[in-house]
Amino acid sequence: MNLLLRKSFGNFVQVYDNVNIEPSFKKKFFDNTIIKFYDSSNKKSLAYWDSVRPIPLLENEVKDYKKKDSLEQARKDPKYLDSLDKVRNKVTFSKLLLTGQNFNNGKKKSSFSIDPLIRAIGILYNPAEGRVTKLGVRYDKNFEGRQRLDIGTSFRYGYERKNFNPSVDVRYRFGKKYISNINLAFGSDVFQFNNNNPISDLNNSLSSFYWQKNYMKTYMADFMKVSFNKGLGDGLSFGIGINYQNRKPMDNVIDSLKNKKFAPNFPIELMATNITNHKAFSATVSVAWRPGSRYIEFPDRKINIGSKYPTFTASITKGFDGILGSTVDYTKWNFGINDNLNFKIGGTLKYAFEMGGFLKNNVSYAPDYQHYFGNQTAVANDYMKSFQLLPYYQFSNTEKFYTTGHIEYHLNGLISNKIPGYRKLNWFFVLGANALYIDDKKNYYEAFVSIENIFKVIRVDFIQGYQNNNEKPNGIRFTMPIFR
Repeated sequence: MNLLLRKSFGNFVQVYDNVNIEPSFKKKFFDNTIIKFYDSSNKKSLAYWDSVRPIPLLENEVKDYKKKDSLEQARKDPKYLDSLDKVRNKVTFSKLLLTGQNFNNGKKKSSFSIDPLIRAIGILYNPAEGRVTKLGVRYDKNFEGRQRLDIGTSFRYGYERKNFNPSVDVRYRFGKKYISNINLAFGSDVFQFNNNNPISDLNNSLSSFYWQKNYMKTYMADFMKVSFNKGLGDGLSFGIGINYQNRKPMDNVIDSLKNKKFAPNFPIELMATNITNHKAFSATVSVAWRPGSRYIEFPDRKINIGSKYPTFTASITKGFDGILGSTVDYTKWNFGINDNLNFKIGGTLKYAFEMGGFLKNNVSYAPDYQHYFGNQTAVANDYMKSFQLLPYYQFSNTEKFYTTGHIEYHLNGLISNKIPGYRKLNWFFVLGANALYIDDKKNYYEAFVSIENIFKVIRVDFIQGYQNNNEKPNGIRFTMPIFR
């Protein structure tokens, strides 16, 4: 420590000029912008900076500025950008097969990417399609300021059903001070009855092929989605979107595997037979607000750096009868609150609470129900959304009211660093609980103790569940990057 201190030094100069010791501030002069950078500050002449800085730059400061300026110019050099792209764009077997391959063009500020080919060799599997090939490619282009265009295409083919499902997803981001987004997606695809996709293709493929458990109940649909989101400032954002689906049932094309039968390809908890062909058109309006949000302002944008208050969200979704042949007629609402609290050496606390329900339900189908993120595999789902032991569709409903809660406390080294021997592993403890309440006859709770940071990437959860019918499920879940 002493050696380190002897080799460390620093100096500081602060110049105050034109000080007003009796300022008169206009109303609302102080707002939520804590730092502001003015335009063209990096284009002032040397004479200007000499006039406002009475103390000349030190010799090492001059060298440092020259070095940084030279590096900045070098990074803009087309030859440097080409050489950088050559390194980044090197094709490798592991990238092509496992993580996906990116091809960047630094001069044009664009990139082209291909999804992992492991998805395209028929490794995915489910009894409604058999082996599945799924491949996506994406093109991204950055323009001036915050403008960005993303165009993605996806292709899905089921070998046994012989279904080919192409789709396109276009996203455009813009806005000077606050970000706005326009999204357009259309085509044909295979959807889970819970459109939020509680189980991944890979996870369900393992469950289906090896254990004959097809959890991913699906249907096919021609679809179109359009959405617009806009930041309004003061931590407030607004969104509106429409969603159209021409839904078609997908019964199993493979009845059994390894002498074991598959369950039907629809949630048997919700219906006795599969859905029939129908069309659904819905619109959603949403708002999100984080009071007290603070900003750093640049000449061309504002960056939200957070707030000490939680984020509040609210949305309402209306299903319309008669538009584009739609036969649904319902209205449902949702309200949520979430936050991430940093206690420094005391760890971090995350929580998310939600409530909602159907205001009206004249006509709705299983995909329109209120669904929850269940989990019936060994791989943990998103901790701030999921119930790790709950069957995917056990509590899906069209009730007038429900409420959920998710909370977890990451102790980091608060306890583990005090255990002799264990502290060397650098593994940390997590405590948490999840709750779902619909009415006195429909509720579910679970508590868990977890160990995270195992080999820096693995987390293991030990979970105990409780239901109002005196069932007490328990199990173990784990998380690792390959399954995310």
